Amino acid sequence: MKRCSKCGFEGEDESFRKGRNICKKCVAEYYKEYRDKNTVKLSQYNKEYRRGNKQQLSEKSKIYREENKEKISEQRKSYREEYKQQISERRKKHYDRYREHIKEYGRVYREKNKEKIVNDKKEYYEKNKERKANYDKEYREKNKERLAEQNKKYRLENKEKIREYKEKNKEKIREKKKEYHETHTEQEREYRKKRYQEKGEYERELHKKWREKHMEYDKEYREKNRERINERSLKYNKKYREDHKEWYTEYMKVYYRKYLQTPNGKERNRRMKSKRRKLGHAPLNSWFKGSEAHHLRYSKTPNKQDNDITLYVPRKLHRSIPHNGTTGKNMKEINIACLEWYFENTPEEERNPKAVKLYWNYCTLPEPEWISNKTSTPSTS
Repeated sequence: MKRCSKCGFEGEDESFRKGRNICKKCVAEYYKEYRDKNTVKLSQYNKEYRRGNKQQLSEKSKIYREENKEKISEQRKSYREEYKQQISERRKKHYDRYREHIKEYGRVYREKNKEKIVNDKKEYYEKNKERKANYDKEYREKNKERLAEQNKKYRLENKEKIREYKEKNKEKIREKKKEYHETHTEQEREYRKKRYQEKGEYERELHKKWREKHMEYDKEYREKNRERINERSLKYNKKYREDHKEWYTEYMKVYYRKYLQTPNGKERNRRMKSKRRKLGHAPLNSWFKGSEAHHLRYSKTPNKQDNDITLYVPRKLHRSIPHNGTTGKNMKEINIACLEWYFENTPEEERNPKAVKLYWNYCTLPEPEWISNKTSTPSTS
């Protein structure tokens, strides 16, 4: 046991200065007092010493760093966490004071060490891939609004610069996007799905505004690159169908069944049936419930039937007069009856001019000659 001659503290040898009866606490206080009194003198002395022993000190500190890597790393980390705000303020003050000098130094250094910087970054990225990705993700989530503001400000201030860069590096950007799309297909799909769930209405509105604003450009671009767009679409659709064969087949079955129940689907069905009978489908009015399509098959030109013109009429009326569009049997009667029904049930402003003309022709001109096609089976329209 020892007793401190200055403060009277009693303790083990470890708490005292080696070979003296003064405790370590008193020694620390003494040195602190001495440093405060002789700041300039000590600063000058240390400066001269470092200048005179530069190489020796450098080697010594290098050896120490290598031997105590983890310890130094821990110390620095704990220091940064403890004095985070002070460090930030100190750095900001320093940067504001020497802004121009720092920028110039950075520019010169980057020009001299271009390759070294690229290689170092690449090496660091390869070693710390996951760590960097997690850090970046965390940082973006914490500073979402600030980053959005910064990016927006930069884009507005550097419009020409961005445009020039895009023009110069068109191929490079395209390749990069393509590569990213291939490696992150699932992530992109998930991201789009999530975004549309969260901001579906906003996204639709945004696309609508963009299309309205760039309508002319969009049209021009499609006309210029029609072949390339079609080729790309075909490739993509083919690949997509191959990759999702089972899902696509099942989806199309369900979709097609649903589609056939819609007015457009029913209209398509009727059109396809007309084609199978070698008839066209150009309706004078819209389909309605309980109606059937009647092909008028009339033309002013002798021996030439118009197979396209169709009129939707009630099923009961259509089947009340037996008729045959191939031989012309009762076609005049059924056509006049259908057209009269159309005029009775359609307001004047909504009437199709074609229908008016047809009715006028029926009332003023003689009935045309009907082609008798003996090879084909007569079919009722």
